[in-house]
Amino acid sequence: MAKQRNSGIELLRIIAILMVILYHWVWHGGIRTFSGYEFGANIVFMQFLMTLGRTGCCIFALITGYFMISSQKKNYYPKVISLTLTTHMYYLMILAVMFVTKAVPVSKTLGIKSLLPLLFGTWYIIAYILLLLIVPFLNPWLRQLDQKTHLRLTVTLLVIWSVIPTVSAGAWSFSDIDFFLVMYVLGSYLRLHPIERKLPWGIMALGSWILMFLSVIGFDILGIITDRKGLFDKAFYFGKLNSVIAVFLSVSMLMWCSRMKFQSRIVNTLGGTTLGIYLIHNNFLLRNWAFRKVFPNLSYIENPYLNVLAKTAVIFFAGAAVELIRAATVGKLFDRIGDRIGNRIDKNQMSGSAQETK
Repeated sequence: MAKQRNSGIELLRIIAILMVILYHWVWHGGIRTFSGYEFGANIVFMQFLMTLGRTGCCIFALITGYFMISSQKKNYYPKVISLTLTTHMYYLMILAVMFVTKAVPVSKTLGIKSLLPLLFGTWYIIAYILLLLIVPFLNPWLRQLDQKTHLRLTVTLLVIWSVIPTVSAGAWSFSDIDFFLVMYVLGSYLRLHPIERKLPWGIMALGSWILMFLSVIGFDILGIITDRKGLFDKAFYFGKLNSVIAVFLSVSMLMWCSRMKFQSRIVNTLGGTTLGIYLIHNNFLLRNWAFRKVFPNLSYIENPYLNVLAKTAVIFFAGAAVELIRAATVGKLFDRIGDRIGNRIDKNQMSGSAQETK
């Protein structure tokens, strides 16, 4: 019998992908600076949206560590292969549609990139696949750590990766896979060593959201007072991947949602489509069409609210529908191919290890 999904966590996945889409509305819509526009509520709104995307990715990575640490799988080759096939399928489909319809110009460079999505595709998917290859080696080591050692490791990584870069204005920089590894270790600690005290996680999450918003307002006020409009472009500073606020917000949201006691088939189904939605809407051809060609975002800067709401809803539900169709059709084939190749790789590795021990 299949294990029942935690609807609270699936709801968090939905929230996280909506955060990413909202961020992409601004960033991929071509709105890269706010200092050249007349300041108003619309600017604050878009600045706040800019804090959501990386925080949403932070939540996704944390969920990955929270669940995968309990896995007893020896390898994730089947999942890697299935995800690789899915990624290539979506990129090739979108390339074909855009080329035939001429919805957006398809240069030779973009065509080549579409054929090699694991080299030139979205950073998150690439980092996620690399993590899947590392997890089988990482899990046994993390599980054998006692709580005190695991906590010291987690705190050390957070100080190096989050605290110091935050307070030093990014003096230290790290790669995408570093981000995944740190959040994985943090998520694994929260799962293996649950916090027994009943803390007000919902209130702490709300407080984190308020603090994030106030940080945006703070930069804006400082920019107005000092007449330095360049500070408007720093207003989403704490929305970085390794921001202390983003990390704490992610943890509090995970703890809050993991304790929700409800089950919803709809939420569970939609939560399972979030990776597909990410793959589809963040394709470099499709996002140019969605955010820059169809009711271009740049035309709605003065009054962005309805455009943001409409595009976010369409992207989410259309992406979910496409992913559900894929999962019910070629998704099953991809899983079988992944299982077959993954098992063959595993057998070859085991036979090789057996020969070495002789």
